[in-house]
Amino acid sequence: MAGVATAGYYLGNPSNTFPNSYLIKTSEVVNEGDLVGLNTSGLVVVANATTTIVKALGIAFFDKNNGSGGAQTGDGSTVYSTIARQGYVGPMTTALVPSLAAGLPVYLAAAPNGTHSNFTCVFPAVNGDAIQQVGYVDADGVTLIIDVDANSELKLQASGNSIVTAA
Repeated sequence: MAGVATAGYYLGNPSNTFPNSYLIKTSEVVNEGDLVGLNTSGLVVVANATTTIVKALGIAFFDKNNGSGGAQTGDGSTVYSTIARQGYVGPMTTALVPSLAAGLPVYLAAAPNGTHSNFTCVFPAVNGDAIQQVGYVDADGVTLIIDVDANSELKLQASGNSIVTAA
C-alpha cells in the first residue's frame, strides 16, 4: 500500500542512518518522518502494520530537504530516501497519532492516508496486524522519540489477543 502525503509533522535530529540512500518505489508517496522499510526489490516503501505488512527499518529522511518536511513520490530510478533509525518526529496531534499522550509507547500503524501518520499509541489488537514498538511520546506530549531496532522481532496479533512472533 503506497503512502499518501500527510502534512503537519517534521523529522528532527535524524541519526544512526543507513550507509546509503535507497530508491523509492515507483508511485510510492513517502513523507519525511514516515516509518519506512524495504521491499523485496530493495526499494523504499512506507512501513505498514496492516494488510500487506512491511516492517519498519527506520524513518524516511530526504538529505536534500535538510529536515524541512514534505513528501517525495518515487519513480524507481531517481528519487531517493535515506533511512534514519533514530530521530524525533513532531509536532504530532491526536488526529495524526491515535491516543497520543506523554510517556506512551509508539507502535507502527497502517500506512499514512492523508489524515493520519503510520504511528499509533494504541496497542495493535486486530488479528493479523503487526506489533512493532518504534519509540515513545516525549514528556511534551507532541513529540515522538523514535528508535527503531531493525533486529527486533516482528510480532503479529493472533486470535484471542494472543501474540505470535513472526520474524
